[in-house]
Amino acid sequence: MNMVTAILSGGTTILCGQFMGKNQIERSKSVFTLDVLMVFSVAALLTLTSLIIPDTMGYWLGARGDNIRPVSNYIRGYALGFFPILMSSQLSSFLQMEGQERRTYTATAIMLIMNAFLDYYLVGVINLNLFGLGLATTISNWAFFLIQALYYLTPKALIRFSPRSITVSDIKDILSIGFPGALSQFCQMLRGLFLNHAILRYAGETGMSAYSAVLSVGGLYFAVIAGIGASSRMLISIYSGEEDRTGLLLSILNYRTAIMLRLSVIIESRPSGDAYRSPVDAYVTV
Repeated sequence: MNMVTAILSGGTTILCGQFMGKNQIERSKSVFTLDVLMVFSVAALLTLTSLIIPDTMGYWLGARGDNIRPVSNYIRGYALGFFPILMSSQLSSFLQMEGQERRTYTATAIMLIMNAFLDYYLVGVINLNLFGLGLATTISNWAFFLIQALYYLTPKALIRFSPRSITVSDIKDILSIGFPGALSQFCQMLRGLFLNHAILRYAGETGMSAYSAVLSVGGLYFAVIAGIGASSRMLISIYSGEEDRTGLLLSILNYRTAIMLRLSVIIESRPSGDAYRSPVDAYVTV
């Protein structure tokens, strides 16, 4: 899912930025509309698959024996959240192009608060276990998405969903531009599959819950790093369209902050793992 997001987000951000730099608003609308339609198609496929064969998906993710049922319950709870999760990452870039970063910041804060509360309530209070964990993610991401999407119902929005503006050839450009930047996501997907197998085998449902919680907190780091990458790609594409070499150089220097954040994540990895020591001997290394 992250790889699909990276391909579409990278391709649409660069292509749309180039068109906006050349003041070709209709072509920007085409890219935006195609992006929404492709995200909807991918999300619909993932949702249907998750609802129809959750046990099989749990097996693909590494669940075996008694672990299959809890993992399939998590997948069911998560299933209806694919569209807002995929679409929100796309809208963040488009909102930034229109100077609406505060809306994304507000949506992020609300999502984090809702997710923490729902994790506690659905899992700790009414004991929905992994299904509740997945459902909490779904509900909080729908809130995040709706706060972002409401902007496009206002007259201030420059880029809109417009099927009339679609240029079909833009699909090829979106995919070809976005694919190289998504290779790292492919590597992370392979790493994720390995971790799922290892955690479910050696730590079971408890380990998976801990891993999910850490991923939620780690999302704060990822959001900043991904935001720097998205904003830099957007600015680089706009400056490229305007042929502004000074702007291009300044945009590339933004990656220094991302490198420093990545180093801090590496330094904090061991303390984060120690936070999940079990009452016995072992602990889950995150």
